[in-house]
Amino acid sequence: MIPGVIDAPMGAGKTRNADVLHRQFPCRVLMVEWGSRSPLPPNALALTR
Repeated sequence: MIPGVIDAPMGAGKTRNADVLHRQFPCRVLMVEWGSRSPLPPNALALTR
């Protein structure tokens, strides 16, 4: 799987629903508070605002 990014405003529930998102998307790594300047590893799902 290629890396994926979920981008939504603060308060949208990304962190609160991180476990559900991790189960719904086939990824090995869940990155909360990802900075867009850092490369994403393969099989990663990043949550950002």
